Amino acid sequence: MSSSPSALEAVDHDELYAWIDEVPLSRPKKNIQRDFSDGVATAEVISHFIPKMVDLHNYPPANGTAQKVYNWKTLDQKVLRKLNYHMTDEVMDGIVNKKSGYVEYFLNELRTKIDAYIARRNQPRDSGQLLPLNAGQWNMGSGHVLYPYGAPLSPEQYGLMYSSGMLHGSNASIASQSAMPYIASAHGDNQLHVQLPPTPVAQLTAELQETVEILQVKTQKLEELLALKDRKIEELDLRLRSHGLL
Repeated sequence: MSSSPSALEAVDHDELYAWIDEVPLSRPKKNIQRDFSDGVATAEVISHFIPKMVDLHNYPPANGTAQKVYNWKTLDQKVLRKLNYHMTDEVMDGIVNKKSGYVEYFLNELRTKIDAYIARRNQPRDSGQLLPLNAGQWNMGSGHVLYPYGAPLSPEQYGLMYSSGMLHGSNASIASQSAMPYIASAHGDNQLHVQLPPTPVAQLTAELQETVEILQVKTQKLEELLALKDRKIEELDLRLRSHGLL
């Protein structure tokens, strides 16, 4: 894995920002380099998609470089290794010191690893669902795409599948900029997928699973909204009591 300038520039920032904007972070989203420099927001992103993997109490907010590095090393050892990812010193230093491009590069890699982990955990081998290509890993030595179950796809096979229509892109609508602080404009998701032979049961299972996930997200957002309203009510109650109005 390379963190060269060309690799940093290759990240689709708008698509990445849209993905990050799906995650409710504990701190307001203002500047992605600053917001992610201490590792706290990254821990929250991972916890959002894989809740049981991260103990958020291990990652206190930090302003100093030493604590930021400690947070990142802890995250690398305790969490990222479970996602089959190791953070290089160069990338860690770039993020901690808020160097341009490094956090986007890392988050793009992280997104791929999270997708791969969820695919390995949830995807039945005979489900017939669409597998995103980034659910696998690119082996630079052999020139193959390795899927979660170890089946390689060579560049020649990739080209054959593309020409035969087995590879295709998917488009995803993106909410307005006001709801997504990091994204500059709306763009489609051009991620390639491999079409496996579908089965009726697997298709129904996939649809039901998607519905459940959508409902879970909505439920979580409603719970957060209720908690916010409760806090505001408590604050107003305290103000009224302090002025002797209650």
